[in-house]
Amino acid sequence: MWMDEDIVDRGRLVESMAKAWARRSALHAAVDRCDAYRLMDGRHEGAPGWTVDRYGPCVLVQCFGRGGAPEELVTALVELFQERLGADTPVFLKERFGVGSAREREDGRQVAGPALVPAGDDSMGHRPGRLVVNEHGLRFGVDLSYGQNTGLFADARSARAWVRANSQGRRILNLFSYTGAFGVAASCGGARSVTNVDRVRSAIERGRVNYSLNQLESDSRTHLRSDVFDYLRRSTRRDESWDGIILDPPPRPTPGRRRGFDPRRDTEKLFARALELCGDGAWVLGMAAIQSPSLFDLGEQIGEWERLPTEADFPVVEGRGRRAAVLQLR
Repeated sequence: MWMDEDIVDRGRLVESMAKAWARRSALHAAVDRCDAYRLMDGRHEGAPGWTVDRYGPCVLVQCFGRGGAPEELVTALVELFQERLGADTPVFLKERFGVGSAREREDGRQVAGPALVPAGDDSMGHRPGRLVVNEHGLRFGVDLSYGQNTGLFADARSARAWVRANSQGRRILNLFSYTGAFGVAASCGGARSVTNVDRVRSAIERGRVNYSLNQLESDSRTHLRSDVFDYLRRSTRRDESWDGIILDPPPRPTPGRRRGFDPRRDTEKLFARALELCGDGAWVLGMAAIQSPSLFDLGEQIGEWERLPTEADFPVVEGRGRRAAVLQLR
């Protein structure tokens, strides 16, 4: 979890951004195949207080500095992006610890470039800062001006690729599904069925749109709004089972109808309940984020977690960032 922090001066910020840009030459060259990736992780690339991401033709800058982003630093970054991507590059800014209400700090605003033209098949395309990105043939709607997160975690690309490659003919359960990106990957990988479960209404709605963008059919069983533990209890009573289960719980406590989800309190219980629903030869894909107790410390009696590779645009720092691993049940 990011905390507000002091940020660097203009010279160091521009230098760090330029070096980070150069390190991602392979990603720039393959932008026609994947156009959503991190351009700079400032905490680990010389510019604490900043992250920068590419989403299609746009750049999203996030500042975690106390009091928000100094205008001269934003201007310097905009000039650098427009030099490399073109003068009409749309640039968006989020100031996580800036002035204003919590809602205003979560939402982004456009600071450069023309207004975006919505994709014709995106039913949420009317929202400001909305666009559709491509990840190796998968299409996802992202929001650069709405909410704390865009709707797609770029650092889970390798995990989505693994799910896509290992879902053929399987029944997949996607818990804490958020906008359904793992579900899209599984469905496009030939899954027999996919069930996405999340308790947040807006996440379920965005998940349905992502299915539509990929021309995937869905019904009332594909996207379920439910507390995850309530759903697991019902599934156990119905004696259901799955061939693959995705666990991507939130890294910090969340509110809920009963008591929400607390990673320190509930991770072990989540894992145990999920195992009860695994069929023969099933796999479990676990995600662990910053300051979250690790799923990877569980399950030693039934198998060994295989860590998936970290994306090239996210510096490898032990104990930080989203990590993915797969447990293949014997």
